[in-house]
Amino acid sequence: MDVEARLRLTQGNACHGANSVSGDTAFPNLVGQSVAAIYKKLEDYKSAKRNAAVMGGYVSPLSEQDMLDLATHFASLKADEIRDRVL
Repeated sequence: MDVEARLRLTQGNACHGANSVSGDTAFPNLVGQSVAAIYKKLEDYKSAKRNAAVMGGYVSPLSEQDMLDLATHFASLKADEIRDRVL
């Protein structure tokens, strides 16, 4: 993952939670979602198939590889591992 993707990962943590478990119901948890599901959502925000009012600014500069890297990272997190780190 390149520096830009790491920066976007950090920005995503601000809303979706440091462990990808959101503390706010307005922002979905990313933990437990598949690579395909996360990638598809990023792709849909980028193409404005989904309401991109908030996410559009974050995803518009992403390349396909950036989106795949981010989706792979978030999908690799497991709920049990996150719960153990939080408790």
